[in-house]
Amino acid sequence: MQETMPQEIEVRYILPAIRRELARIFIQDHKLNQKEAAKILGLTEAAISQYRHSKIWLKKTTTGKGS
Repeated sequence: MQETMPQEIEVRYILPAIRRELARIFIQDHKLNQKEAAKILGLTEAAISQYRHSKIWLKKTTTGKGS
């Protein structure tokens, strides 16, 4: 069984959670549209849409590896 590196946890779980929350704040609280939020975060509009609709989130299988 291979041990999970701290960087892998950061990339798979922490960064998506932060991006999702920032996208929510920019759109709901600061009244930006997806295009503006995407430009600020350095993401695509499609990624912002997926974060908003929870399609990019913590994905985990029973083996402990993301899908």
